[in-house]
Amino acid sequence: MNSASHRNCEFTSHNLNLKLDHQKLSLTKRSQRYRSDLNDESTHLQWSSRFQRLSLLLVALTGFHLGIAPTETLAEPLLTQQVAQTPQSPNTPTNIIYVSASVGDDTGDGSQQSPLRTITQALTLAQPNTAIILAPGTYSAQTGEQFPLMLRPNITVQGNPNTRGEAIIISGGGFYTSRTFAKQDIAVLGANGARISGVTVTNPNPRGYGLWVESTSMIVSNNTFTRNTHDGISVVGTGAPLIQENNFSENGANGITVFGSSRPEIRNNEFQNTGFGINISQNAAPFIAGNRIIFNKDGVVIQANARPILRDNYIERNERDGI
Repeated sequence: MNSASHRNCEFTSHNLNLKLDHQKLSLTKRSQRYRSDLNDESTHLQWSSRFQRLSLLLVALTGFHLGIAPTETLAEPLLTQQVAQTPQSPNTPTNIIYVSASVGDDTGDGSQQSPLRTITQALTLAQPNTAIILAPGTYSAQTGEQFPLMLRPNITVQGNPNTRGEAIIISGGGFYTSRTFAKQDIAVLGANGARISGVTVTNPNPRGYGLWVESTSMIVSNNTFTRNTHDGISVVGTGAPLIQENNFSENGANGITVFGSSRPEIRNNEFQNTGFGINISQNAAPFIAGNRIIFNKDGVVIQANARPILRDNYIERNERDGI
């Protein structure tokens, strides 16, 4: 429990002690008053149940047990069993596959001692709720990658989030036929419930896109999107991804393009020395907050019927317009 919640739930020390003393005294009197009636089995069970409920309530409110109990031991509270049986979050990785472009081998088992060589092979083997952990290096066609890298639902691809993927580079692209934008050259294709974190993504091919997110919701955090010849990220269709704490620099057209009826949440990113920082068009309605957008051609471009919400963004020193 955090300190704010603790303060809200806590009575003053003086009042709490009085209430606890009163409750202890009350329960003690009840225990003495009804102890003589416990020879009758039904009466015993009735008051045992009442005492258990009162005891559990006091445990929940005060954090300790009273030293009073009926003549028979009560059953173990169900709370302990329920905590032990609480299922894991569906997005919590339960399997790990290690990948190293420099020392890995795709005939390995993906363990830390025997990593795979390619992200491509790891994605082929990964089951839902798997984390693919990348070692430093460049992952490209030269190391055996087959582009585009097609993420799968509820799979995490992770490099080093602390450096936003400084030495973990995905470089390349391949053709993908979009349901809404025809054939595109992309490095990585998003998937529902997937996550990508701590990598650098660059696509040097003509009209190259870094990450393509089409009608899916995923998490994109702590990455660097740089030197993509078109966009760092393109969000199209009806997707609602969370894009947060990424760097966008030196992309040919846009840092992020938001098209269709998509509703991404774009938070705390930095856009610098790219084409348009964020390009919003058609019926898109992104939520854009806390971003730093500087030294671009234009900061934020809003077109057609787009309805973005912008809050607390720092937009300065762009060549033409901030917004």
